[in-house]
Amino acid sequence: MIDHKRHRGVFVFLALFAAVTLLGACGNSNKKSTSPAGAVSLNAATAVGINVCTTCHTVATTDWLTTKHANAVDGTNSAGSPTLGGNYIPGSCGQCHDPNGDSAYIIAAGYIGSVARPVVGCEACHGPGSLHANSGGAGAISLLSGTYASTSIGSTTVSGQFIMCTNCHELLDSSGTATVTSPVHGLASVVTPTGTQYTITDTHFATAGDWSTGQNSNDVSGYAMNFADDRVCVNCHNPHKPADINREWARSLHADKAALNAWAHYNWTCDAANCGGANGDRTTCQRCHTTTGFAAYADALGSGNVSLAAAIFAGGPPPLAPPLAYNANFKPEMLECKGCHVNNRGGLRNPRAYKASYQIPVGGFPSGSPINADVSYQYPDIFASNVCMPCHTGRGSGKAIHNLKTDFSNDLGFPDGHYLTAGGTMFKGTPYEYAGRNYVDPASYKHNQIGTPTAPNTGSNGPCIGCHMDRPGMGGNHLFEPIGTNTRTIIVSSEICFNCHAGSSIDFGTVVQNEKDNFEFALEALETQLDLVSGFTFTTNYPYFSTVKWLSAGDSDTTGNTTGKNNLGAAFNFSLLHHEPGAYVHNSKYVKRILYDSLDWIDDGQMNYSVGATLSTTCTSASQPWCTGAMKYLLPNGVLWQQGPWPNGYGIDAERP
Repeated sequence: MIDHKRHRGVFVFLALFAAVTLLGACGNSNKKSTSPAGAVSLNAATAVGINVCTTCHTVATTDWLTTKHANAVDGTNSAGSPTLGGNYIPGSCGQCHDPNGDSAYIIAAGYIGSVARPVVGCEACHGPGSLHANSGGAGAISLLSGTYASTSIGSTTVSGQFIMCTNCHELLDSSGTATVTSPVHGLASVVTPTGTQYTITDTHFATAGDWSTGQNSNDVSGYAMNFADDRVCVNCHNPHKPADINREWARSLHADKAALNAWAHYNWTCDAANCGGANGDRTTCQRCHTTTGFAAYADALGSGNVSLAAAIFAGGPPPLAPPLAYNANFKPEMLECKGCHVNNRGGLRNPRAYKASYQIPVGGFPSGSPINADVSYQYPDIFASNVCMPCHTGRGSGKAIHNLKTDFSNDLGFPDGHYLTAGGTMFKGTPYEYAGRNYVDPASYKHNQIGTPTAPNTGSNGPCIGCHMDRPGMGGNHLFEPIGTNTRTIIVSSEICFNCHAGSSIDFGTVVQNEKDNFEFALEALETQLDLVSGFTFTTNYPYFSTVKWLSAGDSDTTGNTTGKNNLGAAFNFSLLHHEPGAYVHNSKYVKRILYDSLDWIDDGQMNYSVGATLSTTCTSASQPWCTGAMKYLLPNGVLWQQGPWPNGYGIDAERP
């Protein structure tokens, strides 16, 4: 039930609640001149009562009984206030809480003692169902459809679904930044909407970003809704199920509202013509940084429309691709439900096994400069987890560095690999690999097989969903977090882990925490050597390494094949793994080898297994906080090995992991 003492929102009641009457009312004031398809024939429909609906639609009924629409509180039945029941009376509480008077006779919801449960039943949203019921389920249901010029919220176009749902859930004005005065509760509109979890204005309005300085200075204020979308509400909500998953998503990084983070950092609709040349062109970013762009890209990949996928990848031009044309008042889109899902029942988009194209423009990203290195990398088919791969495999790969055809005697930009490239780490698609070194996964490595037939009892949705979302017997974990924290100690929460790893959540979490700490110490060791030996200094701001000559002192090989590419590769690997905080789990042995080899090269310009001696000497002369941890992570038994045969796992490559 809505707590009216706390309820500060606004109910805007349009003409009538039932869909058939809505159609008639819209004909007078809100509807375009043409009627929605089927409006005339459906006007003859009458209500049949909720028990007729629940007799056939048993699954939907079971789900619905757990929702607020069935007056359920925290999964249990609640009588609420019996005064809210009864037939529709304009201006009464029953207009929203029991619009069809279903509380008087509903069998499915039942009674609490002698009190009937006021409910929002089937026909309150779907409209009178007689035509549907009388034809054995084949007839139409009078859902409100079409688009309408709404005068209630200013001059804007809204969909029938928007009208229907906002009858009882607070309605926004046309700017999307305020609510309209409530004719029932008598509350004035507010400039900054607030309310409880039962209202929509705290989160469902959005203001445009402020890119006057190039980067956004406004946090995301809400969800960028298209009021005219026929599925504007059910794109994210399943009214037949509780909203727990939606609330989890709202706490996740896919819903991050920070202005300078993934979803609102830049105006992603900027193109070269409107935003100051090539460096202002963000259209290639839309495929991952907007819901609209990702949905279009994933669908193009999944349908095999190679030309459209390539056009979206390349950034245009509109209207074919990317999906969003330049808009100075762009409202940032977080990765909303309809980005990954095709419906509100959990159906996923499937871009199929992802083939990444890694390109290095002269000058780095974003840039319209000619591509001088281009490689593709075919990732495996990982079932439902395919949906994660287009955006978690990076924009750059160290493998493209090998193909660079440029004059290394010049100052070159830094081709950053981008962020959170978990798929690229797990399937070895993104790091720079050194010639002559072995990067074959050991037989013990199974993380890339989670959620596939080769790893029994780990689900069937691939490793991304298997680790980050799998929750047996429950809805998918939309926090996307396989771990939690207790003070600074990791707690492993993904149940998949315990199919292979022993220990409690906390005990195993301690092991994972130690591995994480030592991984970060090894990164610090590499950062130190990059700066100390070669003068390649990492900074916290993009492009992370200043424009430099990547050749080592005395090297005249301007192709970069002698020193330039290996130097650039070491810096690339550092930045890539620095921005991939879960790399130590995604592919632990591979990551250790990448870090070891980068250090092995950068410490003396040779691939000679010198890391142990380098770390030992460096830490002996001036011990650093990272010394012990880095050596534990990279060296056998955590020390320079001088004691005869190498420990298991270190044989052919000497001390290399």
